[in-house]
Amino acid sequence: MRTYRNEKLRFRKLMIFVAAISFLFLSAGCIFKNVTLTMLEPDEGGEVQPLPGNHKHLINTSVNLLALPDEEWDFDRWEVDEEFYSNEKETKLVMDSEKTIKAFFSRQPVTLTMEDEEGEGSVSPESGEYQFYYSTLVGLSATPTEGWEFDRWQVEGVFYSSEEETGLLMDADKIVKAFFNEEPVASVTLSMLEPIGQGSVAPAVGDHKYDAGKSLTLQATPAEGWLFEHWLVEDAVYSTEHEAELTMNTDRNVKAVFVRKTHTLTMFEPSGSGNVEPAVGVSIYEEGSVATLIAAPSNGWDFDFWQIDGVVFSSDEQITITMDASKTAKAFFVQEPPTIFTLTMVEPTGQGSVSPPVGNHTYIEGTSVLLSATPADGWEFEAWYLDGNIHSDSETTSIIMDRDKSVSAEFVQKAEKVTLEIYKYGRGTVSPPEGTYIYDKGSSVDLSATPDSGYHFEEWLVDGTTYEVPDITVTLEWDTIAQAVFKCNCGDSCEK
Repeated sequence: MRTYRNEKLRFRKLMIFVAAISFLFLSAGCIFKNVTLTMLEPDEGGEVQPLPGNHKHLINTSVNLLALPDEEWDFDRWEVDEEFYSNEKETKLVMDSEKTIKAFFSRQPVTLTMEDEEGEGSVSPESGEYQFYYSTLVGLSATPTEGWEFDRWQVEGVFYSSEEETGLLMDADKIVKAFFNEEPVASVTLSMLEPIGQGSVAPAVGDHKYDAGKSLTLQATPAEGWLFEHWLVEDAVYSTEHEAELTMNTDRNVKAVFVRKTHTLTMFEPSGSGNVEPAVGVSIYEEGSVATLIAAPSNGWDFDFWQIDGVVFSSDEQITITMDASKTAKAFFVQEPPTIFTLTMVEPTGQGSVSPPVGNHTYIEGTSVLLSATPADGWEFEAWYLDGNIHSDSETTSIIMDRDKSVSAEFVQKAEKVTLEIYKYGRGTVSPPEGTYIYDKGSSVDLSATPDSGYHFEEWLVDGTTYEVPDITVTLEWDTIAQAVFKCNCGDSCEK
């Protein structure tokens, strides 16, 4: 019975342990779980951070949201999962689950400025400044005082409408003014003023009487080389049409404005290498003016010709053309012919071959020419000579062709070689040091022996010949062995 209870107790403990382990694994999975933040693209008016798209974050992470409105826009609100979240441009969001985020922007309000009316009457809205949402359609209403009549609305100083009631789309800040005139009298005067610029007008310059309320046609004809721009009525822009209708319900001052006709000169990129003036691109000239064109070739290039409107025009670097129409221009440059120099390879001194081979060779100015010398058997290279002066003792070298040049190579016969073996006996130093050396046959070599402290120089033994002085000179006519002998000052018992 006791055994059964013990077994049951151990089983319970085991199950508790398994449950604890499972809980830890499940908890860890929750702690490190990733969730997705989906940032939608704003409809208009600004940018957001994080950027539009999907972003992975650990669950319960705090994410910074930032909205950046464009110019003339304001930030409105954040929506999370299509529900209002915040109206702060900078805010935080805890990622405790998958979330879809979108920022909303709104256009900044625009200002309507109603100026005091000209003449006698009332307007709606009244004089002052008003704020409207972007694209609001605002109604304008004008009511003339008795004995007066409404003339026109001006928006931003330009004629807008002659209707007492009209609408105005607020797609920007706008300044509005209403004009009232006294009711027409029996006759009114049109004063046609002298035009600005050159051209003719009808009616002609001067004063003209008309019945009040008469509609007449204004006509403008520009002079040659000029263009009609607009009509001014009471110094305000009235119309940009050559022929414009004008109702004479009051005295009027009218003026036509003409401007000079212009043409474009399009300068194309030159062919070849050089600079042009005017610069590549489009330049504007008045009708009939003279344009000066200048071509400046780069170093190593020559100017060839100008092409105007695709046709060869002149071979002069500087030309003038009359701008009686829009035109195109292009400059053509050609490379200067290269300068050629001659390299004369002279027959070498001694026996051997050279590259380039013996003879005359031509090269373009600035060319680097590789010189190579190959001695014949039993010969060796000595030196290169350039225009009679030594240039290099290397078998391979180079020269720059900046003028005509003469080059020769010198080879000399190889000398017979002999060996000199140097040894020492006892303690001291010899020069050259101990070793085997190779010399040309007949060479003279200086030998020197210096004893260490406690030793003295005894003799040189050179091929069986004894020399009792430490410094000698030997002439090498055959392979030779030289040995310096040092002896201890204490007798033969000293170590060698």
